[in-house]
Amino acid sequence: MENMLTGLLCALVGGYMGHWFTIRLFNERVNAQLNAFYGEFELIQDTLSRSVKGLLDDFEMALKDDYTRLPVLDMSLINSLLLELAASKEIPNKELRQMIINLNHVTKSLVAKQTKRNAQIEKWFMGGDKIQSKEKVALTSSIHFHTSQLLIVVIDIVFHSSKVVSDRNNFIFTKHRHLDYAEVTCRVCGIQFNRSLWQKVISRSIP
Repeated sequence: MENMLTGLLCALVGGYMGHWFTIRLFNERVNAQLNAFYGEFELIQDTLSRSVKGLLDDFEMALKDDYTRLPVLDMSLINSLLLELAASKEIPNKELRQMIINLNHVTKSLVAKQTKRNAQIEKWFMGGDKIQSKEKVALTSSIHFHTSQLLIVVIDIVFHSSKVVSDRNNFIFTKHRHLDYAEVTCRVCGIQFNRSLWQKVISRSIP
């Protein structure tokens, strides 16, 4: 009888400890996924913010020898982690999930806009000094426009990514202007916010 009770007690303790370790490992895994999830937004913020000064230089001097190239943003890890977190109590809130949906579309748009700008830059590189003044004016205007459109998308992504990094699962959409996006982006980049320059960028980005 005593051996039976001892065996039963050991089984209960063993079962409890096994359950406790399972929960602990699951929670540790979820915490690791959360850190990786928000870390990806910080990576996006840092990656794009490094291109802002160069894009502003491209905007101010449209015809030059070298241009800033934006990196391709990979959303696959964020999307995978979102699915993993959906099965836990740490599922990102509705607005953050909507932000990720928007970001997937915006990153594709960024690639398309850069492709259009690259086509105009290639025309400049191919023609160079042989290009007539009238065509130079047209190329300058076109590169100005496509660069401004890139900047508008970049400051949107940097602004919202930095907001996710700071607010985490308290993230909500707020009403801000493009100038606000630009100011926050300049702060993230560590560059001076030039209001008049950004007003030109925003104005030129409108088709």
